[in-house]
Amino acid sequence: MTDNRSPCAMVWHVPSGERSSWNNRYFIGTEFTGFESCELVSVAIVGENACEFYGERTDYDAALCSDFVPAGVLPRLGRFQRAPIPNRTARASGW
Repeated sequence: MTDNRSPCAMVWHVPSGERSSWNNRYFIGTEFTGFESCELVSVAIVGENACEFYGERTDYDAALCSDFVPAGVLPRLGRFQRAPIPNRTARASGW
């Protein structure tokens, strides 16, 4: 159900007395090359149960990057040893 307060916000109704209908919520953060012809650069998924996943694409098209990406995103990548993964490997592993 779409929330009328924001044109893109989604509202998921949670049964009363429970945190969520699955007893765990996930929070997702992503970075893309830009708004037009965008490609995924990185994704982070963190569950309330403390399970985490973080991945960085190594084969995105840098030519698609908006001015913000090299200035604000790329300098923060590469901090986690096992995070970089090429798209073809990600697709093969179901990522």
